[in-house]
Amino acid sequence: MALALTCAVVFVLAIVFPLVSMNVHGDTVSTTLPRAVWALHEHDMTALALLVLVTTLLAPAIHIATIITLLVCLRLRWGQHQFARLFRLVQTIRSWGMIDVLMLGILVSLVKLAAMATVVPGVALWSFAALLVLLTLLSSSVSTRDLWHWSQEEHR
Repeated sequence: MALALTCAVVFVLAIVFPLVSMNVHGDTVSTTLPRAVWALHEHDMTALALLVLVTTLLAPAIHIATIITLLVCLRLRWGQHQFARLFRLVQTIRSWGMIDVLMLGILVSLVKLAAMATVVPGVALWSFAALLVLLTLLSSSVSTRDLWHWSQEEHR
């Protein structure tokens, strides 16, 4: 539960704070991931904006929220009829989270932009890096077999 809650806090930090700040000829520009998604939409790249929205914002948020809900349901011993549905949602949504691809894309972009501008990584970039590690740990520490076994034990 502690790891899942940590993921939730780090995810909020990653959304709220700027990813990077760039200084080009005295003008400083910074943006958050939700604003970047909106900018893609405004520049007639709606399909790409939707893809980024789903894979880097919605899928990780749903994944974290569903795992927290499952763990709370197990702890409080309620929601047995919803457990299987939530369990399937965790399995389905896990493959849609693409924070690792986002990080790779950002790092490649930073290397390319470094020659043209002064680029300063923001809190959100470090938060996404931490979230990548935390989600990997969360996925490996929450065994689907154990969750299912605990749910059967808790509801007997």
